[in-house]
Amino acid sequence: MSHLIIKTVKLTLWGLLPMFLGTTGEHHWIFTEGNRMSGTYRLRAAGERNLQLDGTIYYESIREVQADGESYAILKFHLAPPGMDASHSLGFYIAQRKEAGLPDRGTYRIAEQIDCFLRRYNGVFAFANINALGEQPFFANGGKLSIDYVVPEAVGGSLAITMRNAKGKTIAVSGDFMATRKN
Repeated sequence: MSHLIIKTVKLTLWGLLPMFLGTTGEHHWIFTEGNRMSGTYRLRAAGERNLQLDGTIYYESIREVQADGESYAILKFHLAPPGMDASHSLGFYIAQRKEAGLPDRGTYRIAEQIDCFLRRYNGVFAFANINALGEQPFFANGGKLSIDYVVPEAVGGSLAITMRNAKGKTIAVSGDFMATRKN
């Protein structure tokens, strides 16, 4: 009898184990032909209030040359809710010291302290205005932005960042995006 119980427990554990090992609790989009040109984002903001932030996203790529000739490629992501809804707006910038073009695939860390974004900044800068959390804008102070998909018409990935406003209020923003190029 005990042999039957042990065998049942083993089979049950072996059946459930792949479910626990195969899921991390985070959802990441799988980039397919159907969604790669969607220009949408799905984010969660957790803090004093938990909010779902959905909307449209586009990107633009610019090149800036410093006075000494050093070149930076800057990718700007613009996020906003659909239509005339003004409940939130977000922006993410990736600056890389290179001639031009889209960012490389990979993970970009957000610096905890940015000395100056306008000159010689190499990294990620992010901001958020979320009406439900007050008038003060939030600025990124830690986390990462991952670029998983890059083609000339679209850039996709995920982010997990912490943001703080001038009053010391913090939020954690995470989720996925698929940005289309600005026309």
